[in-house]
Amino acid sequence: MSGTCRWAAIFSLCSLLCVAASAPAQQSAAHTEEGCDAYTWDLAREFSALKSPATLLAASADPRVNPVRLEEGKHFAATLLPQGSVAFVAPPARQRKTENPTAGLLFFKSSLAGRYRVSLSSRHWIDVLDGGKSIDSRSHQARGGCEALRKSVEFELPAHRDLVLQLSGDSAATVAVLVTRVGKQ
Repeated sequence: MSGTCRWAAIFSLCSLLCVAASAPAQQSAAHTEEGCDAYTWDLAREFSALKSPATLLAASADPRVNPVRLEEGKHFAATLLPQGSVAFVAPPARQRKTENPTAGLLFFKSSLAGRYRVSLSSRHWIDVLDGGKSIDSRSHQARGGCEALRKSVEFELPAHRDLVLQLSGDSAATVAVLVTRVGKQ
C-alpha cells in the first residue's frame, strides 16, 4: 500500500470513528427535541430522565398480584397485557375503539401533596386511583409527533398515598412511563 493510500485509509477510518462516536449524542438530542418542541410545559426533567436507561418491568393484570412499584422521577419501560386480561381497580374513565388494546396496572406512592405528572410514550388512557376512587386530571398535553413522550397528564395528589396507575386503550405493547412532581427540583 502506498503512503498516499495508507493516509487516505487512516483518514477514512478516523472520519468513520468520529461520526460513530457522535451519533449517540446526535440521536439523543434529536430524540428529545424532534417533534417535541411544541409542548408548552417545561418537560426538561422528563426528557432528562428519558436519557437514562429504562428500568424494565411487567405491568400487573390484577391489583392483588405482582404490584409493580414506580419511583418518582425514574424512567420505566412497562410491558403491557391484552386489555381483556386486566382486572381494573375501577373501570377506565374513557373507552377507546382501538384494535387489540393493551393495558396494565402500575403502582406508586406520592411523597408530598401537590401536582404530579404522569408522562407516557404512548396514547394510553391514564387513570390514577386512590383507594379505588379515580382522581380527576387537572390538565394534559399530547404531541403526536413526539415519539419520546406522546402525552403528559397532571394530577393533584394527596401526600404519602399508595396510588394505582391504570393504563388502557392503546395498542402499544411497551410504554415508557415517568411520574414526576411538578415544581420539584
